[in-house]
Amino acid sequence: MKKKIIIIDKDKWNARVVSSYLIQWSMETLTFTNCSEGLAGIVNSVPDMIIIDIQANDINPLIAIQVVRKIDATKEIPILVSSSNLNREILRSALSYGASGALSKPFSQKTLFEKISSVISTEEDEEIEEDDDFINIDISALSDELIEK
Repeated sequence: MKKKIIIIDKDKWNARVVSSYLIQWSMETLTFTNCSEGLAGIVNSVPDMIIIDIQANDINPLIAIQVVRKIDATKEIPILVSSSNLNREILRSALSYGASGALSKPFSQKTLFEKISSVISTEEDEEIEEDDDFINIDISALSDELIEK
């Protein structure tokens, strides 16, 4: 059975790029450009994972994460936040609201695959070649200890 991932990103192009990567890896995707529609999609589709742009519009994405965490059917879904200006304060806030991890934009296909694979099991352990057009920034190793410094 294909893993279903919901992508919420105010930039349609970014959502399409991420979606195309996931489709290549035999995953099903649903994309939304705002949190209101994304929340409705999450409740109606109950995905295996959510990727949400921390700068998505209409509803504060942190509040959207908090809402997902309060609904019994969705409270255990892994949530990755993404941002082009991710910093320790944003990361700390996202984690405190219930995010499972974060991706700093731009990220490579390899980083995306590794991050998703670390949170959900994928059906194919496909080797992904790193795309030289992207900068590979993986903040998954950023721990609370580093945040405190």
